[in-house]
Amino acid sequence: MLRIEVWGGAGEHGRSCYYIESGDQAILLDCGGKKQAREMYPKLNPEKVRKLNAVFLSHAHEDHCAGLPLLYKHGYAGEVWMTRPTSRQLADFLSSWGQYAAQQTEGELADRDTYDRQAKKINKRLLEKAGGPGDWIQIQPELKVVYGASGHLAGAVWLLIQLGEHLLFYSGDYGGESRLLSATLPVLHGLPPIDLAIIDAAYSDDEKMQETCAAQIIEMCRQTIAQGGKVWLPVPMHGRGHELAHLLMEAFESDWLPFYCDEKLAAAFADLIMDTSWFHAESYAQLEASWKARMRVLDRESLQQSLASEEPAIYLLTDPMLQKPATEACVQAFKRHAAGAIIWTGHVYPGTKAAELLNMEMPIQLVQCRFKVHQGMPDVKRMLDHLKPKRSLLVHADHASIGRLQRKLEAEGWRQLYSLHQGDSLEIE
Repeated sequence: MLRIEVWGGAGEHGRSCYYIESGDQAILLDCGGKKQAREMYPKLNPEKVRKLNAVFLSHAHEDHCAGLPLLYKHGYAGEVWMTRPTSRQLADFLSSWGQYAAQQTEGELADRDTYDRQAKKINKRLLEKAGGPGDWIQIQPELKVVYGASGHLAGAVWLLIQLGEHLLFYSGDYGGESRLLSATLPVLHGLPPIDLAIIDAAYSDDEKMQETCAAQIIEMCRQTIAQGGKVWLPVPMHGRGHELAHLLMEAFESDWLPFYCDEKLAAAFADLIMDTSWFHAESYAQLEASWKARMRVLDRESLQQSLASEEPAIYLLTDPMLQKPATEACVQAFKRHAAGAIIWTGHVYPGTKAAELLNMEMPIQLVQCRFKVHQGMPDVKRMLDHLKPKRSLLVHADHASIGRLQRKLEAEGWRQLYSLHQGDSLEIE
């Protein structure tokens, strides 16, 4: 029998964490965090944590990795399997999360020193050293895995897992429409049917394609710049920030418009070019050339001065939830420009400073405009068409949104679709 327990990530956005056991084998898929009071970490079972045979990390974003130190606090002593880029990115995201957690007044690992001490225990095991994308990697006698690029982030992967007699698929965060990043799906010829697929459905029943989303962002930037304003795009250190830079530099190719980023995003770009195998070659070459020619890197003091100036410009700055103390000074400088716009292109967690700002009356524009790095309804359908799983667990969005998607898919003939909550479980014979 196969048993899946949702320790986090289903029926919510954040703290992705799925416990799976078959016989005496048990694995964990991701262990993330959520920037929300009293719900920061997955609901771990310490006894089961200590019995895990392996942990797999699909990518380094905080909502998939921030809870890893908690595993070691509860006695896990094994390895965490990940790709080489994820291994390099992990320290940045854990450090950022540790700073956030230290600002909280309650919760596990709220003490920064404790969090950092547990984070140092993470025993990384690189997938690339055991096999390439598409190769079966034997982890244990009853456990083997295949991985491939998910298109969400450099180093982000999906996983096809053979656990005992059962075949599982985990999409991680999947972005099949990236112009910069490659995305694949497993070759299934000759394999038995997939017993369960855990599928990224973060955009639930939204049917917008990336082309439409990108056009909306470009138009907002054009309008703001035309009025003499500045555009601030809050982005994570690693991920969509570099693809947004590629998009906007191409859109404003013949313009005089300056582009600015902070030192962390620049350092992430330097990491990006260490391994180009995750990218579409032509798009990567264009990004590298335009970044080196047009992107200006600002330290903290220069950044605040630039934000306070009257020069129209586009800024790509890390700290998407605007939680860090240094960001507050940047917000105050930026607020002086009535024609300015802050555009969030990803999820905004309730209770963060970004969420508070979005609900305030301010002279500048405060806008959410999605840039697709996850799956909506057309993407989920394509994945289901390819995988043809016996059962599918739709995750990475609130329960109501997943419910809408589930009903629409069932109306089109899809069956055995599941929408679960944290704490729910599913058993498969």
